[in-house]
Amino acid sequence: MKKSILAMGLAALLSLPLAVHGAEAPNHLYGNSGIVNMYDHMGSAVYMYKSSARMVAEDRDTGYIFSVDVKNVYYDPEADSFQIQSASPRTIIWFYCPLNKEFHGYSAMFAGDEEIDVPPYVNDQVSYVSYDQGKNWRPFYMDDTHGYNQPVHDLFWKGLNLMRGLDH
Repeated sequence: MKKSILAMGLAALLSLPLAVHGAEAPNHLYGNSGIVNMYDHMGSAVYMYKSSARMVAEDRDTGYIFSVDVKNVYYDPEADSFQIQSASPRTIIWFYCPLNKEFHGYSAMFAGDEEIDVPPYVNDQVSYVSYDQGKNWRPFYMDDTHGYNQPVHDLFWKGLNLMRGLDH
């Protein structure tokens, strides 16, 4: 009796679907290999335009600012196939890497004709991100891949490696 109940229970378990299939954001937006998926979580994906990685400002004594362009895409992860529900306009994100280990105050750099205030050097692991072209900076740990820092980490390293010619 125990064996037949066990066999029926096992058969019932095997008849259940093992995974729920839902939509996933594609690796390349609109099939364009130049727009890559950098982060995807619960119906929201961040895509980076590979050709957008560029140097904004550079000073060997202070540091450098580079930027990347992104697009946020929202979709229904429970749908059978990927379909965009909404998408943000192309947005510019700036990253600042301080280099002067001796300077722990605010400084300024020129981005074209505009003077940009930049935050201080903290340590080798801290850089900064700005979503408003250098008006406000938020520190982040360059090697932290936990939770909310994952997209910033991925965009930072992908953009930096594209500029260095280490990625395609």
